[in-house]
Amino acid sequence: MITKLSAKEFKKIEAHLEKYRNYKLGIENLQKQLNHMYPKTTATYDLSKEGSSGTFLFNSNTENFGIKRAELSEAIEEEIAAYEIIINSIESTLDLLNKKEKLYVELKYFDNLKNNRVAEGLDCSIKMMYNIRESFKEKAQLSLRNLLLLEN
Repeated sequence: MITKLSAKEFKKIEAHLEKYRNYKLGIENLQKQLNHMYPKTTATYDLSKEGSSGTFLFNSNTENFGIKRAELSEAIEEEIAAYEIIINSIESTLDLLNKKEKLYVELKYFDNLKNNRVAEGLDCSIKMMYNIRESFKEKAQLSLRNLLLLEN
């Protein structure tokens, strides 16, 4: 039997939900950084050296900083992978939710609205909004439990 999440644990999940759009933008920006770090390389073939056999020369903008950039690249790729886990977990959970629950998540966490504004957006009373929230929490405590294992 799966134990119910404590309020503190669910707060950690909510923190990830609130950062959802930031994670998506973070991936985009980290990918741009990787692309900037590793521009296209060029290769040339020089026939003027070593007689008729020629010499193969490899020129790259990243050649002098290869080791440092490789280490930084690995760290960036790990960060992207962590963000992707969070994003994929949230998006998979959204697929499980009904329309009201999904709208609740979008208004409450992605748009960061207060409860009364969320209830207005859902076109329901505050009490009904809390019922929708509880329904969402039941699903989220199973489908987003993995987010508790990630370091913040």
